[in-house]
Amino acid sequence: MSCVPYSTTMHDYGTEQKETLTEDDLDEEEEDGCFNMESSEETAELESQLRSNAIGSTLYDKKWVIEAVLRVVRKLDEGGGSFESSSSDEEEEDDLKCIADMTVEADVCVFLHESGALRLLRDGVITRPDVGASGTLAAAVAVLSNAFRVREIFRELASDRQNLSALVSSVYDSVSAPVLAGAFSALTTMLRSYSEDAAAASGKFDPRGLVESHLCSGDFVGRLSALLSAAQNPDLLESTAAFLLALYEFFLSVDEPSAVLGGHYGDDSFVSALLEATRTSLDHDRGSFRFMEVLGYVATSNAVLGRPGEPLPESYYAGGAACEVATDYLERRGDCLPVSLVWRACEVIWAGWRVHRHDRSYAALVLLLSELGRRRAASEAWRTSSAEALADALDGALRRYREDHGSAERAEEGTVK
Repeated sequence: MSCVPYSTTMHDYGTEQKETLTEDDLDEEEEDGCFNMESSEETAELESQLRSNAIGSTLYDKKWVIEAVLRVVRKLDEGGGSFESSSSDEEEEDDLKCIADMTVEADVCVFLHESGALRLLRDGVITRPDVGASGTLAAAVAVLSNAFRVREIFRELASDRQNLSALVSSVYDSVSAPVLAGAFSALTTMLRSYSEDAAAASGKFDPRGLVESHLCSGDFVGRLSALLSAAQNPDLLESTAAFLLALYEFFLSVDEPSAVLGGHYGDDSFVSALLEATRTSLDHDRGSFRFMEVLGYVATSNAVLGRPGEPLPESYYAGGAACEVATDYLERRGDCLPVSLVWRACEVIWAGWRVHRHDRSYAALVLLLSELGRRRAASEAWRTSSAEALADALDGALRRYREDHGSAERAEEGTVK
């Protein structure tokens, strides 16, 4: 890897963090021999000139960053979307990975945006249909994802439809877990920023139509369903769970729940895929609480949409699927869950009970009600109005279960607060 002036070099992408050097570090000898003298009055003018070529408050070199981006794009053009297996070409990819790590610094993201380098990476790497270098694509997506986190440039980036289109194209075209995880991470950042930015929905830029057209279409939901059904990579599971939760919360924040609670996200195939991903996330211990939040939105969707008597998609009930997943969740995570997440899991189970009997979840909630009584007696943190309301709701739901489905042969009779 080439020497990166004014910065420590990143040798193991994804496992170490690049450090931004301060003036106190200028007297340290660089591995590649960039510096080999102590800072002093005699070197003050030289250091001042070096800083004039640096990016913002960092000491990363502007020229090196721009040249590295240009080299990557040119090499991809020459190689038809991929790098040849030579040390020179591997160096280009490593350089882009270095830049991705630099973008943890907001000043670097701002510089890439203002210089046009970010747009060049988007058009020259991310949106290319022929990019075969997954490491290069993952690094470019990571750069764009980090840039979306910078408030100074977020509105400009978010209002550019091509940025959202680039991320969506990565979801459609890539089979690489790091690329997909990075794309969903960037989409999540975008959605959360939309939700937090009160002016976004009322100013010149209204994101609702843009989000709905790109992220709620049948093709996108179908692609997402396929990924959820097959996902085994923990990072991908976690990033898709965060994306879905951010998507639901965005549409609720702009008072348009039908865009996500109805439509294609209410299809049987998506709910089936969501349940499968939640099961898998429990095994990996990654993203399960976010998936359970999303399942909670699904469970209560008909009530939110003003159609409380209508059933949910068939896959929600098939074989007691939702009740099984929520019961597993409570049994594996129940000891460390806050009241809000216990509520969500219970809502998922109660929605299933409206259609069929499920004695395993009944028994689990009988035990949970007893456990709530013990927690409230032992800890002040559980002596809250929400915990009391949960206990009352549990008691009522268990009573209705016995009325609707008869006695539970494998469950304890009666309830204890």
